[in-house]
Amino acid sequence: MKLNELFPKQNKRWFYFLLMLPLLVFSCEEKSDYVPEKELPSIEQDRHTIAKNLSGLIAEYEGLQTELQQLAIEMAKKGYYELEFFVALELDKTLKVTENKTATLRELITLANDGDASVIQRIEERDHGLSLMLQNFGNSDAFSGRIYIDEGQEYLDENESIQFYLDEDVQAHSIAYNPKEKVFILRTSEAYIPQTEVSTTPEKVSISKVGETDVYIHSGLMINFNSTLRTYCCDCGVSFANAGLCEWYCATFYGCTGSAPPTDPNACNEPCDRYCKDGKDFIWRFRTTNDYDNLFWQGKGEFYPIIVWSDDANISYVNGEYVIVGDGIGGVKKGITFNVSNDNSWFTPSYELITWDEIGDGDRMKIAWYEHDNSPIKSIKLGLEAKIKVTPLIELEVGRDITFNIDSGDDSVGESIVEYCDGLLSNYTHDTGGGLTFQMKKHD
Repeated sequence: MKLNELFPKQNKRWFYFLLMLPLLVFSCEEKSDYVPEKELPSIEQDRHTIAKNLSGLIAEYEGLQTELQQLAIEMAKKGYYELEFFVALELDKTLKVTENKTATLRELITLANDGDASVIQRIEERDHGLSLMLQNFGNSDAFSGRIYIDEGQEYLDENESIQFYLDEDVQAHSIAYNPKEKVFILRTSEAYIPQTEVSTTPEKVSISKVGETDVYIHSGLMINFNSTLRTYCCDCGVSFANAGLCEWYCATFYGCTGSAPPTDPNACNEPCDRYCKDGKDFIWRFRTTNDYDNLFWQGKGEFYPIIVWSDDANISYVNGEYVIVGDGIGGVKKGITFNVSNDNSWFTPSYELITWDEIGDGDRMKIAWYEHDNSPIKSIKLGLEAKIKVTPLIELEVGRDITFNIDSGDDSVGESIVEYCDGLLSNYTHDTGGGLTFQMKKHD
């Protein structure tokens, strides 16, 4: 059969058009001007860029390390617990980088990236927790020129390595090695509260803004000079809310020596010390021989307790007997105490608890301690079994687990059962079994 018979004359042009159509489509695809959107660098990649930039700038400008150190010191003088500063908050601070030259961090990092300011813009948009921490301050007058990267790993093997930049070259050494000179560590501040957790974190304080966004940190790490719980430090007359902070700040910045608060001389002749006081119980002070931040770039220890108790149980009288309505067990996670050292010196956070009554409350409470490390959230369960006196002669048993949210990197420092008749006024010490001991008191 001939082509003319298959396709009448009037349809031939459609036949040829159909033959040419794939070629036309292919040709159009080849000539397309479409350019796929370039993927943004990750936060981790940007941090490596910043570390590389800073190491090169430090090598070029002899005064830059001293100026970065001063930014950290200024934060500490405001009462901040660690020698570090938040990068996004200090980008426009004028720094004297040589005898005759001043510049801001924004200008210097942009210069190091050949005029490209995009990495700075991304820090301001999405990395408000980025901090630069100084280590070995007070141990050495010399700077190493190194910018370390703490990427939040849980280093459990001494054969693992940590990376640093020196004059823009990336290097690494074993985590077991501690440098002797002063070094800087680029990291997420352990004090920082991510924006996604701000609404669920009750104890927080805004230290500044990036644009219109508040930068929040855990409250308790900034010294409260108006605190009624403050102790007076040495001969300087400077008041601090925490005796451990007092000692460190006075010695470091004010040239005098601090001391821990005196022991309580009170005594009680009753069978239980709590009979002699009517106010609320509080965890007066604690100390530890292990700060659980054993590696040089991890900074100082950050500790907090979780308490499980039976407080004001709902007791009813039903069918001739007393019963507990509901669970009868509750609990609370307290705020973080920062700047904790492992030299067994006392820290006095004065965590307020409950008015612990012999009738209506449990005969015991559990106090568990943790060392904080910023990381994703996980859930844990803490349980307690206790007896509640509903009359001087009748007790009811209660017990259950309570769920708490903590960071997955937080280390357990042990726990202790506190009995109602444990010592209170004679410096009775509770031991968690994890290197931490604590003492309790009652408010007058």
